[in-house]
Amino acid sequence: MIPHETAKRIERALCGRYGVLLTHKTGALWAAVSAVFDVAKALGAGVPSGASFTHEFATTIGVVVCLPDAQLSDDQMTALLVHECTHASQFVREPGKMAVQYIQHRERRAVLEAEAFAQGAAILWLLTGRLPERVEDMASALQWGYALTAEDCALSWGLLEQYATSIVAGVLPEGPCRVAASIMARECPEVLNADALALVRLNCPEALEAA
Repeated sequence: MIPHETAKRIERALCGRYGVLLTHKTGALWAAVSAVFDVAKALGAGVPSGASFTHEFATTIGVVVCLPDAQLSDDQMTALLVHECTHASQFVREPGKMAVQYIQHRERRAVLEAEAFAQGAAILWLLTGRLPERVEDMASALQWGYALTAEDCALSWGLLEQYATSIVAGVLPEGPCRVAASIMARECPEVLNADALALVRLNCPEALEAA
């Protein structure tokens, strides 16, 4: 497991690098949002239930990351922050365009989510030396939590297959996962999978110099 102090250092580094503000899905506002999701799901929208949205999903709005109202391990929180900071960096690259496209165009949403899920998966691979056997399991929530069609999910999984091929070869995608990987490799290399770390050092040493 990632030591708590290292996890907090990664959190500060990610928030500083991408200008992210963290908050939690608690209080009356999120209770109201949760109720809206319950109604939408009851009407057949491909979205999570209100409870799932509040307790299992993080949501990034611009550079504000709204964390789920749940207890997460330091490993889980690090992978989640890497995923959500990817969305923040996507927003910063194209501030107005990204938000509109994410909401209005399912295909674009599938592409943006593939990038974010790959970033989080890279952290879990570094920790365990494994990715899920099926690429669909790298982002299973796409099927029911993001209002995507089967074709959109297939697009996202196809992109994830490409990301996975690079990750297991030790080539980490550019972005937040490299920031987290750099800090872990420097401060607590013993918690990383030795074979995974060796592959990164061999095939993508610059990934360990991002922070």
